[in-house]
Amino acid sequence: MNYRFLLLKFFLSLSLGGKCLLGFAQNDSIQHLPVARAIQKEIESLNQTGSEAIARADGWLVGFNVLARALNLAREHQYREGEAQTLRLLAQLEANTGQRKEEALAYFMAELKLREELGNLAEVANTYMNLGNFFQNKLHDSEEAVGYFQQVLAIRQKNRQTLPEINEALLAIAQTYSAMDNYQQAIQYYQQVLKNLKSLQKSEVAAKLCLDIAQMYARAHNYAQAMQYAQEARTYHAYNANSKLEQEISLYIISLQNLQTAARMEDEQKSYRQWLGWVIGLVLALGVGMVWLKINRRK
Repeated sequence: MNYRFLLLKFFLSLSLGGKCLLGFAQNDSIQHLPVARAIQKEIESLNQTGSEAIARADGWLVGFNVLARALNLAREHQYREGEAQTLRLLAQLEANTGQRKEEALAYFMAELKLREELGNLAEVANTYMNLGNFFQNKLHDSEEAVGYFQQVLAIRQKNRQTLPEINEALLAIAQTYSAMDNYQQAIQYYQQVLKNLKSLQKSEVAAKLCLDIAQMYARAHNYAQAMQYAQEARTYHAYNANSKLEQEISLYIISLQNLQTAARMEDEQKSYRQWLGWVIGLVLALGVGMVWLKINRRK
């Protein structure tokens, strides 16, 4: 009887002990939650300080020290979203110096890898956008930049993100092609943005975009198309002779008219030179022919 009582007491003690252990484990996990939030807030605070330092010309040292601390903290506590954001800020900090481009690229690529692992496609697209701007503005590699901007466009179109976000990618591609003097490609992407803006009824923005397209055609010496888009710019906003935009459109149309006149005069001069060259060639040919006939007659 005593034996059974002792055995039952033993099992009860085990059961109670297990519950106590479980309770301690639950309390321990609960105690860690505020710590995680505190760390998250600290990393965000450090990133904010680093972000403010990026904007200052003399802020590199302060920004780097603060962001390096945030990065170590994020990695130590496996706060991957915070790590990705810190890597982005470090990349921007290094890119802004203009001297540490390799370091900036390394941070950008580390962020991209982490963003892809986290699976947030919107942030992956944003990182591609930053890489495209970095290659275009800092490394002056337009072809590489276009590749990254194309990645942004593909992700945003596939995930049906908002038109402003899609237009941002389209504009980046158009402006890069323009910098490459590839005006036909630039026009195609500008026209896609214009189409989207029409659906959004962004009249003033659409008017400015028409001027951009007009400039592309003018650079390609297609002044007729340039004039068409310059005139179309006026249809996208309420007419106001005193508005800055209306004055800009009017001045551009006048400059286009001057360019058309100069091009027409150049074409006329070119035609005249061609005609004069043909006449001179004919006269010379006749002169040579007459001399040849005289020589043969003497023989």
